[in-house]
Amino acid sequence: MSIVSGALAGTLVALILDFSSGGPHNSVDLALFQFAAMVGGAFGAVLGPAAAFGFLRRVPIGRLFGQTILGAVVGALLGLLIGEGLHPSDGFFGIFGGGVLGFCAAAARLWWRSREGVAQRLASPTVEER
Repeated sequence: MSIVSGALAGTLVALILDFSSGGPHNSVDLALFQFAAMVGGAFGAVLGPAAAFGFLRRVPIGRLFGQTILGAVVGALLGLLIGEGLHPSDGFFGIFGGGVLGFCAAAARLWWRSREGVAQRLASPTVEER
């Protein structure tokens, strides 16, 4: 599932970049989407299980994949914008680095929120204590 969600995030970034550059360009689109899906799947294969089985065990699986996909897409687009502004020839590195940072930011947010939920459940009285 991590590979699929990484491929989905990569394809979403490619789709947004394709439409922002003027729309579909037929033969270029297929190669771009394939490359984006492969790179996103590779990042998903590495980052997804590390986060899911590492420190996000208590997060619901739908929330885990949904928010980390969104974080990776937003991070990749911001990385592209920042990378193009700083060094125009390093667009791919900005996309890759921004996507990883966006994923990590979303995962850290999910971890923090799951900690708050566990602390609230531990602090509330159970039925036996009432």
